[in-house]
Amino acid sequence: MNHSYNKHQQQVWGCLLALNPPKAIRIDCTADSYTVGRDPKLCSLVVFDKTLRCSKEHFRIYLTGGIPCIEDCSYNGTIVNGNKICKRMIPLPDRAEIEIKWDLYFVFINAKCRDQTLLQSITDRYCVFETQVLGQGTFAIVKMAIDLHTLERVACKIIDTKRIQLNKRGTSDLEASLAVAQQEVSVLRLVEHPNIVSIKDVVVSHENNAVYIFLTRISGGELFDHIVNSEGIEESEAKFIFYQLLLAVKYLHDHNICHRDLKAENILLESSKPFSRLLISDFGMAKALQNSLQQMQTKCGTFTYLAPEILDSPGGYSYQVDCWALGVLLFTMLAGALPFGTDADHAILIDRIRRVEYSFEDDPWPSISNDAKSMVSALLQADASKRLDVTQALNHPWIIGHSEILAKLYAKMLKKAGMENNGIPIV
Repeated sequence: MNHSYNKHQQQVWGCLLALNPPKAIRIDCTADSYTVGRDPKLCSLVVFDKTLRCSKEHFRIYLTGGIPCIEDCSYNGTIVNGNKICKRMIPLPDRAEIEIKWDLYFVFINAKCRDQTLLQSITDRYCVFETQVLGQGTFAIVKMAIDLHTLERVACKIIDTKRIQLNKRGTSDLEASLAVAQQEVSVLRLVEHPNIVSIKDVVVSHENNAVYIFLTRISGGELFDHIVNSEGIEESEAKFIFYQLLLAVKYLHDHNICHRDLKAENILLESSKPFSRLLISDFGMAKALQNSLQQMQTKCGTFTYLAPEILDSPGGYSYQVDCWALGVLLFTMLAGALPFGTDADHAILIDRIRRVEYSFEDDPWPSISNDAKSMVSALLQADASKRLDVTQALNHPWIIGHSEILAKLYAKMLKKAGMENNGIPIV
């Protein structure tokens, strides 16, 4: 990306940040007009884009009547704060997020406005895109961000302390949020695996009463959406997804970590294409144990994935709660529906879980292999001592019968992602 522009002895009326490789460019706007595009003869700021996503003249920003404006000049349109404009002009608000599909980003800052809402240490290192929402939960929202040092696209998980009520001890919102964030951060800093999100940075904003956790970003969406859109996943693809899940959960359990909230919404896909790499996310409920025999007693997780022992056992529960959740995940992937229904009526749902009441009679189960059904049944055992652990699941006929193919697919996936095996056991 290159830029040249006419310098006039004028006051700076805005700043345009181009956040694209090979390096970030900042233009302090003093001239009346700036054009962005591929053609160096026509543009003030040149985008080096071999994919031709960017037009020769893509958009123009200019000052008219003292108001910053943007005009789309392209064939494909320009996205401003999430809204696509085509061949028209609109006023340009402060901190406007400008996007050229796909993954070319710019930010405009009005010199007359000074944003006081973001912590300075965030804006110095990261640009968080308010309109690029990647996901949302009860206590947090995840947005796309750009590391201004490396231009890497990352995910920013923002834990909003206003959503967390005072606990019984009267701890402040920020302290309670910090406890949630620190739980997730402490676990993520212990792990490094191709199928687990990696943590990059943590920033605490006392001004905003918020905690910002910067993580790996992948763009394929949640496994939940993939299941819903496909109305279930074809068995061979489900097997590869499940194989990755088993490897990741085995890694966690081998490191004395229990996730405790495995669900389709917490599984992220690198691509929407079949046989994509996945990453397990959301470790806010995860717990690092001192040893493999230590038991947990907190009732946490999502109702539809809760193991019976979490509901009933006064003596606590073990890593096997993750294996129950894996069984729920596998059933859901193959059937396109949860095995025990939804949690609209908690009493009915809990009763079904306690009695392990699910069925293989409806479609598509008649067309699904007996080995797949056997795997589901072996994981959805009410007695945790009779339930398969992850090592046993990796050696189940449904997996071991295709271990060579799965291992080759996994190695190919790692190579495509620019990763090495790093000693990850491949069954």
